[in-house]
Amino acid sequence: MMDVARLKGFDGKITAQGKLLMRGPLYCTETSVASSSSSNSRGKELQVFLFEQSMIFSEAVGKKTQFSSVD
Repeated sequence: MMDVARLKGFDGKITAQGKLLMRGPLYCTETSVASSSSSNSRGKELQVFLFEQSMIFSEAVGKKTQFSSVD
């Protein structure tokens, strides 16, 4: 729950989302449509927070000491 306390840019009440069920990293890659070769893919690590009422995807900012919600 300490990582949730560092979440910045979340519009709403974090306590209204219910109990935190799970959190962890999510590794995403984006490839261009023109070429599906893995050399053209970009990777990004997001943090996912799964609550009873919602799921929040965030990315690390700074030295991974705080997170910002992803639009």
